[in-house]
Amino acid sequence: YVKGAFTGAVNSQDGKFQAAQGGTIFLDEIGDMSTKLQVKLLRVLQERRVEPLGSTQAVDCDVRVLAATHQDLETLVKKGLFREDLYYRLNVVPLTVPPLRERTDDFMLLANHFIETYSKANNGEWIVLSEQVKNIFKNYRWPGNVRELENTIERLVVLKHGQEITLKDLPEKFVQLTNAYFLKTGIAIPDAGISLKHVVDDFEDTLIRKALDKTHWNKNRAAQLLRLNRT
Repeated sequence: YVKGAFTGAVNSQDGKFQAAQGGTIFLDEIGDMSTKLQVKLLRVLQERRVEPLGSTQAVDCDVRVLAATHQDLETLVKKGLFREDLYYRLNVVPLTVPPLRERTDDFMLLANHFIETYSKANNGEWIVLSEQVKNIFKNYRWPGNVRELENTIERLVVLKHGQEITLKDLPEKFVQLTNAYFLKTGIAIPDAGISLKHVVDDFEDTLIRKALDKTHWNKNRAAQLLRLNRT
């Protein structure tokens, strides 16, 4: 907007496209954009200029536009939720980023990056993922992709009970996957070897905690579910 465009506009203020002049503007989650805003964006992309609020003079824009979405825009176009003309304006050089579950080689690179980031923010105390946790994570589908991985690592850093993160430190949503992992016949054993006692103890802890949660921490009932003596 320009100075005097509305009450309180004591100075002119550049818009996003003006601020990105000569550079790049990134439009995240473009598929969630309202129809009204889609019309305005289409006009900018077609005319390559913007008109600040309160001004009658258009400003030329030399900007590279990057847009991202987790949705299928072609499907949204067919449903009338996304403008077809805007879709073709944006879809000049399409790039498809596979979901995290299809990029297992990237997993530890990303996990280590988030561990470093959040460890520095929490008194510099680093955590280490046990081999069992790494395997569980690599087999998890990560429906929330990288954001979910980042959130999980941040939680583990904040709530850690020691430097090494083991299976009992994982959120509840991983319990079922953990059980399936241990019940599989082909458990991966790293070149450095594995502690059988550690693995068995972790599995035992996971089952006991799950039984306690299922029975709202009624120890007698939990023991019955596990065919164990209460002690």
